[in-house]
Amino acid sequence: MWIVTLRMYHGTRPTSEVTQVLGIEPSGEHAGGWDEAAQSTARNGWFLWSEGAVESPKLDDHLSWLITSVGAGWENLDSLRSAGWDADVDCSGEEGVDAGFRLRAETLAFIGTYGLDAQVHIW
Repeated sequence: MWIVTLRMYHGTRPTSEVTQVLGIEPSGEHAGGWDEAAQSTARNGWFLWSEGAVESPKLDDHLSWLITSVGAGWENLDSLRSAGWDADVDCSGEEGVDAGFRLRAETLAFIGTYGLDAQVHIW
């Protein structure tokens, strides 16, 4: 199974800013700050993932769900970037997932239109 996640990170700004600007509640959030165990500073993180929302074994179906879920919020992505937010798409596949996945040109074009880096990994 695949899990596709839109990930937004910022060093100091609150994740509620992303929720307000995109107009969608996250699947999860991470509060930044000093991480004593790692001896480093973590950034605030806002995440929207397909886990539990998409049952398809096809990566493209998970990406399509993400695109549809954010909807009109995509038009506001540049304002978040101007405020210092970093954004990318993470595509994680469980061991045994069909590594010969196919992505539709429309999906790739959409990701490219918004300048999102996408990483794909199988664990």
